[in-house]
Amino acid sequence: MGFRDTLRQIWTGDQEALYRASLGDPLQVVQSGSRAVDLPVDVAAGFGVTVSEDRVTRRQAMSIPAVKRGRSIIAGGIGTLSFVPTRAGKDGAVERVTSGSAAILLARLDPMATPQFTKTWTVDDMLFYGIGWWFVTERDTSTNYPTAVRRIAPERVRITLGTIYVDNHPLSAAEVANLIRFDAPDEGLLCASRALRTCLDLEDAVRRNAKGQPPQDYLRPAEGAPELTAPQVDALLDAWELARRTRSTAWLNRAVEHGVVGFDPQKGQLAEARQYQAAEVARLLNMDPGRLGAPSGDSRTYSTQEGERRDLVDVTLRPYLSAFQERLSMPDVTPHGTSVLVDTLPLLRGTTTDAINAGALAVSSGLMSDQEVRVDLLGRPAVPELGALSPAAAQPPAGGGS
Repeated sequence: MGFRDTLRQIWTGDQEALYRASLGDPLQVVQSGSRAVDLPVDVAAGFGVTVSEDRVTRRQAMSIPAVKRGRSIIAGGIGTLSFVPTRAGKDGAVERVTSGSAAILLARLDPMATPQFTKTWTVDDMLFYGIGWWFVTERDTSTNYPTAVRRIAPERVRITLGTIYVDNHPLSAAEVANLIRFDAPDEGLLCASRALRTCLDLEDAVRRNAKGQPPQDYLRPAEGAPELTAPQVDALLDAWELARRTRSTAWLNRAVEHGVVGFDPQKGQLAEARQYQAAEVARLLNMDPGRLGAPSGDSRTYSTQEGERRDLVDVTLRPYLSAFQERLSMPDVTPHGTSVLVDTLPLLRGTTTDAINAGALAVSSGLMSDQEVRVDLLGRPAVPELGALSPAAAQPPAGGGS
């Protein structure tokens, strides 16, 4: 592949051809979520492409504290939300669908796992790889709509020349029809491997200093000491490296001198660099850096918890929520006229006092009923539980009897 063709494919976004070309074989497969090519580093950086030497796996990315916390906030937060099938009623009001294939599907998703697990890891797939997969395992016998699914990890899926493979098994047309693909708002976090690699390098530098290992050092013969042969130098360095791994204090005789080239953590500003990279990770996640413990760099002096939660939902979570809502509302998943909504109220509810005050205002304004306030705002049953004490029963009996 010529350099001109490579630039053309980068410019036109032909990622599949780029990946095949990077492997040197036009018939090579493209693995779901893979975005890496072998180009000169400066050229790749100019086009924002990740080269192979910078590639970071999901396991490596999750070893970065900022990434792990961001993943927990995004994937873990969405995993706790309810997916609600709705439809327009006769008066135009949105009604909740309580029966049928859509209600069955969204209530359980995968019979072999909790709904929270399936939703959380599907968001994880979109977050890291830019794509998520479900496979339909059960269908309604009368309508043929899905009633159960199973998540497929993106690394299990590969595509080549229009054929989809799962675990190296080519799918038939009927099996392909059972696939549900979720497209993330971007290519996924692993496409930003250069920034993630910098985070890992900083963690390595901190670990070396924590072990008493300077970034660079050297051994040399002391003045007047005889020169060592190559085998003697190798043996000395091997013994030195082994001693550094097993001991924190070194010992040298008068024939060897130890020199250090580099910097200490304070002079090297490792702490500041790690904070900056944490802020970079927050930017990659489209999240307020303060949520990851990184300096935000803005001039805000006041913000409410309600505003911060709304910012999280509207700015960070909304693209993934829309990916779920719009894909599950398509006619191959839910019947015509049915729309799937994600209930974000638990993330915006605030304190119990806030919910009670908002509920009282909604009831007095005629916007909600008492039952809706109990269910939607307080997360309680629509009617009080049986056996609960009434105000009259809570009064002590007359005469002070027990």
